[in-house]
Amino acid sequence: MTKDKQQAERQEKFAKWRKFARKRWVYPAVYLGLAAIVIAAVLWMQVDTNKGNQSIGNHKIHKSAKSKSNKSASANHNKKAVPVNTMKESFQWPVKNKNSVHIAKKFWDPNAPVQDQQAALVLNDHTYRPNTGINLASKSGDSFQVAAAMSGTVVQAGQDPDLGYVVRVDDGNGITTVYSSLGSISVQQGDLVAQGQKLGVAGKSSYFKDSGVNLHFEIRDNGKPVNPVAYFGLTKNDLLHKVEGNQKGDTKKQDQGTAGQQKKQDIQKQKQKQQQPKDNSKTSNQTSKNA
Repeated sequence: MTKDKQQAERQEKFAKWRKFARKRWVYPAVYLGLAAIVIAAVLWMQVDTNKGNQSIGNHKIHKSAKSKSNKSASANHNKKAVPVNTMKESFQWPVKNKNSVHIAKKFWDPNAPVQDQQAALVLNDHTYRPNTGINLASKSGDSFQVAAAMSGTVVQAGQDPDLGYVVRVDDGNGITTVYSSLGSISVQQGDLVAQGQKLGVAGKSSYFKDSGVNLHFEIRDNGKPVNPVAYFGLTKNDLLHKVEGNQKGDTKKQDQGTAGQQKKQDIQKQKQKQQQPKDNSKTSNQTSKNA
């Protein structure tokens, strides 16, 4: 095929295309087709994007829920049983069997008779010191289980060179219980203990030599040692009411004292007023005599 013939065919095809393009419906149809393609492409992209976002959102929600679930499960697993209604618990004897022990050494009470005070002194290193708790010993002389007198959190658990093993429990509301002269302990610092739970067993210590195998038990109210025997049977609510009553009593005494002082001042003023006319009359009489 010669070049002239090819060129003639091209011109003939171009002429047909121009003739076709001159028809009125060609260009609107082309425009509509392109518009349909563009709209279809946009809709397809939007649907695909929504699916992707929904998938990502579901993944995030699932992941977040799973994370929260794992954290909750982990927290519940690590969280130990917390005693409930501890405000209604009453102080119990710090032993498993109260009838198997006796008080080997009493609490030193400043208001007790002299004989009882002397019996409540602890001899250590050639020095007598007041006993800040009570010492319990078994009637048979054997060791015995030591139990928590009140629910709380263990804030100290370890061995002391003079006091043996010591467990200190924060019972809340300013109350602390101390268990010392122990032969061994069953808890560690940070543990939550329930009332009656085993803390250890009684043993010996160099500080309480004369008590033999014993448990030295203390109750501290806002850091001050108190007689445990007086606290047995009391609840934390009772102690709160007791403190509030003492505060009210102190306020009442202060008010009464202030009122009494004011009354004394009023009486003195009245006496001074009554004495003033007499003094004036005496002065006038002396003046008339001098005249």
